[in-house]
Amino acid sequence: MELSPFSFRLSSLILEIIERKKVSLDIALKEALKKLRTYEEAPKAYRIAIIALKRFAEADLLLKSKGMLGIPLRRKCAFRVAYSLVKEGLVEVKDIRGVRGGLLSNRLLRLFTKGELENVENLINSLPIAERLSIKFSTPKWIVETFLRFLGERETTEILKANLIRRRWIRVNTIKINIKDALKSLVERGLRPKIDKDYRFLIEVSDASIPLDNLPLIKRGHAILQDKGSVIVVESLGVKREDLILDVAAAPGIKTSLIQQVRNNEGNVIAVDISKKRVLAMKVLLKKLGVRGISIILGDATRGFFRGKFDKVLIDAPCTNSGAMRQDPALRLILWNKPGIERYHKLQHLMLINGIDMLKKGGVLVFSTCSFSEREGEAHFEQKMNDITLDPSGIKFGARGYKEFSSSEYVRRLFPHLHGTIGFFIARAIKE
Repeated sequence: MELSPFSFRLSSLILEIIERKKVSLDIALKEALKKLRTYEEAPKAYRIAIIALKRFAEADLLLKSKGMLGIPLRRKCAFRVAYSLVKEGLVEVKDIRGVRGGLLSNRLLRLFTKGELENVENLINSLPIAERLSIKFSTPKWIVETFLRFLGERETTEILKANLIRRRWIRVNTIKINIKDALKSLVERGLRPKIDKDYRFLIEVSDASIPLDNLPLIKRGHAILQDKGSVIVVESLGVKREDLILDVAAAPGIKTSLIQQVRNNEGNVIAVDISKKRVLAMKVLLKKLGVRGISIILGDATRGFFRGKFDKVLIDAPCTNSGAMRQDPALRLILWNKPGIERYHKLQHLMLINGIDMLKKGGVLVFSTCSFSEREGEAHFEQKMNDITLDPSGIKFGARGYKEFSSSEYVRRLFPHLHGTIGFFIARAIKE
């Protein structure tokens, strides 16, 4: 890899912004470019940042073993980038020396000897299994521990390997463009699009090492980024044209727009979200996509309203987003320290209870989180709810829920190594 001072500095800054501000990889790139304005280096720096996010935990372990983990964050991020490139065999130490500027001292550069890199491998292999896998795959230890508890070592390793392979999906907005023309537009941009075998309007883009939100197709509202797992969640509703649908925590409106796309803008959706900023963004997005039949409400979905009114209720609840690491590798760093899962659990459960209350008898509710945590999934259904029956028959894909839970047989989980998606928990219920 040809490395320049600009791509090295930009990729280092991307990691620094992710850790300081807890933002996605794409947002961090945009903020970094505002500071450095090295736009021609953006694609390369983006790819380098992805590589570094998959190995940062190894770099940190090396620093910790030398008593240097407390160095300034800017230098630590530069070290993570340099370590990852050297470890991957993409550059040599002399290349780093030529582009480091003032970010890396000679003392830090001396840690890139063959002996030191071998010592890191030995140190990793000596760790207990959860910590070993956490460092090896730069995945938060609390997530690895969840996998080991419910799935065992072999499948845990398979998931962690699959999560390293970034897959990105573009959903063609058939309200505004046909699939053939969308494919042509992507090919013209030098991409290699592949139509999904299950959903023809969903296209996998093989070159996922570049930002996709600047594609003309997406800027014009002819397509939108949406993971296949998210599409499966919406499909689980079994949307019909005549359904009155409630979409809870709906902003920014990606799933809302798909509901209307699959029924050609017929029927009505009430979309509720508590964030004024996100509601405004949702209005802009839905207008750009040409979506109609949506009534947007700024409101708190943990409080009851519209009792017994809806044919279908979708609750894609706020969560840790731990299932989305494959899509956004920045989450590896953001979630390194375990977030307040119990706070999310309480919020999600209030939404679930109120969602059931707002559903008609015989209506269908789908509850989902893009999380690997059992507290954001199976735990919600451990105590039987008198008004609903769990019915997974409408969920087209997915493995059974985690063992040890009575609801396991009646809920579904999507995993990257099994389904090619990000991680999702999905429960489908019918109101009695």
